[in-house]
Amino acid sequence: MRTQQAQDSGDTDGLMHEDMHSDNLSHTCHGERALDFSPVYNPYPQATTRYPAQIIVDLAAIRDNVRSLRERNNNAQVLTVIKANGYGHGFLPTALAALAGGSTWFGAAQPHDLLILREVGIGADRAHMITWMWTATEDLAAIARADIDFSVSTLSQIRQLAQLAHGIGQRVRIHVACDTGFGRNGFTPQALPEALDLLKKLASTDPADEVADKPLLLVGQFSHLAVADAPDDPLSIASTDEQINTYQWFSEQLDQAGLTPSVRHLANTAASLTRPEISLDMVRPGIGIYGYSADPAMGLGLAYGLKPALRLQAQLATVRTLPANHAIGYGRTYITQHESLLAIVPVGYSDGIPRSASGFNEQGWQHTEHQGGPVLLGTVRLRNGGEASVIAHVAGRVCMDQFMLALSAETVEIRDHSGNLVELSASDYQSLISQIREGDTVLLFGPGRGSEYGEPNLEEWAASANTITYEILTRLGSRFPRIYENAREVLSEADLAMLEHAGIALGK
Repeated sequence: MRTQQAQDSGDTDGLMHEDMHSDNLSHTCHGERALDFSPVYNPYPQATTRYPAQIIVDLAAIRDNVRSLRERNNNAQVLTVIKANGYGHGFLPTALAALAGGSTWFGAAQPHDLLILREVGIGADRAHMITWMWTATEDLAAIARADIDFSVSTLSQIRQLAQLAHGIGQRVRIHVACDTGFGRNGFTPQALPEALDLLKKLASTDPADEVADKPLLLVGQFSHLAVADAPDDPLSIASTDEQINTYQWFSEQLDQAGLTPSVRHLANTAASLTRPEISLDMVRPGIGIYGYSADPAMGLGLAYGLKPALRLQAQLATVRTLPANHAIGYGRTYITQHESLLAIVPVGYSDGIPRSASGFNEQGWQHTEHQGGPVLLGTVRLRNGGEASVIAHVAGRVCMDQFMLALSAETVEIRDHSGNLVELSASDYQSLISQIREGDTVLLFGPGRGSEYGEPNLEEWAASANTITYEILTRLGSRFPRIYENAREVLSEADLAMLEHAGIALGK
């Protein structure tokens, strides 16, 4: 970061300038505390006594994302994917918020979370459910009795579920998985004829048929798209088109066999956002439910009318001064160039903070630059009435239970919310930094457009870690208290009681 010498004090009109001088601050930084921590507030003191970091989930955002996805896809049914604990958000609150938004289906890889939803009171009259990664070792009878649908990808699965149905005296609901080119699950076109022969003996699409005659009720047909998240790449477009055509071929074969399913579903988040023409009977968004697009190439979810629902914040543990030329962390990968304030954020890779989002500098022993994940320290008010955010980045390697911020005029970045760099005098930088206190709440990421516009987001952390947003979300640890905002606005009294009975913390 460039610094502005204190004697440079020209008149400025603020937001029209890329770099703003220190006279844009609404008051001097000396004396009273100029940093405003309201953007990273912690209104839940009880949570800070449990753990010095919190996940805050906006249930209104999840509800609204479901509504937006449904409207975008010709009012097709929406299956909310709640696997991996609702992408780290908490599967029960997520499910209830999704129901409030109009979701009619839930899906998960393993059936465990779906069984819990049934046990707490979300019956088949409120939502259908499907598991697509069940195994023969599980209590399949309990899953079937809970009115949870099964995907089938092999002949042995079809036979096993038919035997199960006879054993429990209840038809088992199935969805035929079609391998249209993803290569993970489903019948290939070559394997389909034998599967259809078996299905014609054991399955029908008529709910009135008896279990003795047709033990399986064929409900759905689905597949998964491999590269729909690259909507501007010609090769990916052609590949997705080929998958769609293959899916249509599968549909024709099922129709000709007299096994037309009532629910056909193909579109994942990427296709739900970019290809409404394949919404069919139902779309199956995963990360889109939580406010994100499927890939950086698609841009932010905000561009599609989605809002990220999750904020991750923490309280600083220790704050102390380090001299210049002082190493930070394992491997001495970061060495201070100037006297710096060292702030410890008490979360690390055991909490799901990616170690690959560590920060290196040329002075470190690896002699390479790598910008670590961003952190919002607070905001300052400008003379023009606007606000600017104070941003720092991880310095040194992320540790098991903590990571470090090295704060100086050269490392702290101040941006207004239009994306302009705010430049202060060296003395004002120093004064701002000196106001950082132990116990201050900082924001690792939230629903904003990114550090350039004043709020770090998950996409920046994923870019720093060279990974995907999915991985970070789903690895957020159980040590984080999860607090749910807008629950009383979004949920019915009965659903609120369900959360409170489960001991789930509700925010404002």
